[in-house]
Amino acid sequence: MKGCNLCLIQKNEPKRLIHLTKHTFSCIIIEPLHQSHLLVIPKRHIENLNDFREEEAKDMFGHIEYLSCLLKEKFGGRGAFSSMNHHDLKTQEHIHFHMIAIDEGLRGLVSKYLNVGLRKRIPDDKLEMFAQKIKEHTTIK
Repeated sequence: MKGCNLCLIQKNEPKRLIHLTKHTFSCIIIEPLHQSHLLVIPKRHIENLNDFREEEAKDMFGHIEYLSCLLKEKFGGRGAFSSMNHHDLKTQEHIHFHMIAIDEGLRGLVSKYLNVGLRKRIPDDKLEMFAQKIKEHTTIK
């Protein structure tokens, strides 16, 4: 899409590029949280997950897998974390995934942020209640 900052990276900022595949590319983010902070971006301007073609989706997730191994190797961590912002949290309309080398998984990161225990199994009736609450309030058909 004309004027999309993410679409223009390949052309205007090749020094930031890390890896290119047929349908995706990865680059260093301009405001990194860590030196390993990357973006993985589809080459075609895509705004919704449902707009991915099958070949593009396979390529994107293969690219993410390649980078997770690369980040683990280069930064010596235990792995890599991948994420995508949705809805009002998006800063760009063009879909992209963030990746960063880390030593702990999502549970470790989020439990610190939410100030909750790492692992606490809740009773089945509460699990059912949580699921029901989500199902009842859905507007998606």
